[in-house]
Amino acid sequence: MGKLRCRRILAAALCAALLLSGQALAASYGDMSGHWAEAAVDRWSTLGIVQGDDQGNFRPDDTISRAELAAILNRYMKYTEQAENTYADLPEDAWYTEDILCLAEAGLMLGDGEYQRPNDPVTRQEAAVLFARAFGLAEGSGSLSYPDSASIASWARGYVSAMTAAGYLQGDDAGRFRPTDPLTRCQAVTILNNWGKIRVYGRFLDVKEDVPEIPYSAWDFTTLANGRVSYESEEYTAVTGVDVSFWQGDIDWQAVAADGIDFAFIRLGNRWSTDGHLEIDSCFAANIQGAQAAGLDVGVYFFSQALTEEEAVEEAEFVLEALEGYNLELPVVFDWEPISGEESRTGNMDYSVLDDLAIAFCDRVAADGYEPMIYFNQYFGYLHYDLSRLTDYGFWYAGYFSSNTPNFYYAFDIWQYTSSGSVSGIAGNADLNLMFLEK
Repeated sequence: MGKLRCRRILAAALCAALLLSGQALAASYGDMSGHWAEAAVDRWSTLGIVQGDDQGNFRPDDTISRAELAAILNRYMKYTEQAENTYADLPEDAWYTEDILCLAEAGLMLGDGEYQRPNDPVTRQEAAVLFARAFGLAEGSGSLSYPDSASIASWARGYVSAMTAAGYLQGDDAGRFRPTDPLTRCQAVTILNNWGKIRVYGRFLDVKEDVPEIPYSAWDFTTLANGRVSYESEEYTAVTGVDVSFWQGDIDWQAVAADGIDFAFIRLGNRWSTDGHLEIDSCFAANIQGAQAAGLDVGVYFFSQALTEEEAVEEAEFVLEALEGYNLELPVVFDWEPISGEESRTGNMDYSVLDDLAIAFCDRVAADGYEPMIYFNQYFGYLHYDLSRLTDYGFWYAGYFSSNTPNFYYAFDIWQYTSSGSVSGIAGNADLNLMFLEK
């Protein structure tokens, strides 16, 4: 993740939501060591898609119910629309009802029209149908080589064919499919792991294998009594910081430091979205001097509206000139965000050039000895930046979630988790951030 991660390994976790009925979060499982599915279970547990029980075990070889599989699939697919509950065996207040109704509305889990059988174990052929529909695979028509293929139900045969041809399903050691055998918990996770895609914004994205995954656990985040988020694990801790601009007005930095704030990112300036001129933030000097005098570690960010690499370099040189006479403890950040409106020069931005702009800016500030970093939200991090091109730089991720755990697949260095925090010395709302440090 670049120089910053060597000194301060910074990251966060994904998807803290509990998916299996009433189960507690566990950082590791006492019954997974040496299991053939250990790597897959660890991966999807870290991402929050599956969890263990309240005894710290995963129970990998236990069967999985239709309700449990519905929860996993719905949290992965992120459906929100629900079918009308016409099923006699789905109580309105059951933990699984919403998930099953979402899958029913999406055409994945249809039941028999009257019953959904939520507590029944999922058979292997049922799993083939459910996962194939979730993955958008059409029914296959090829012949099946399983010795017991004749025992596969007609309604499942095409989906078993499609899943097998795609490499997401395979037989046992003897090559048999065993269609009516119950699916186990580790087999369900393995199918999802074989699929190997991220589901975001209604589409599947291939995992970028050359970009590090989030290495932290959702269960190590804590929401404090004052509403702030903290992080503590055996390997990492986190410190809290703010980012500010002229919008916050005059700031009492001594009061900020006394309120548990350890670092600050100061907006140095911006490019205007209309005529494109560059401007120093009117509070930059007061903020950087005040924050450093209060003992905070400080970095800066520039709000970019660059359209070309040349403009990105121009912005970087503008930043470097303004930083003469200052020493930074933290990075210089490239913050490109879209501005809408008829007069906005970036309103019709070609996002395919965004990587090149970020690289041009970051390389220029790095040439003068500063650590570069790129700020983005989930939408830009998934859909508009190619993070595999940017791993030489730090990542600052902005994502606000009610669970107070981040929701992003890849590793990043700083997490901006709210824009409505409260900090002594800052009037009104404040952006709050976590920066994670290796112990």
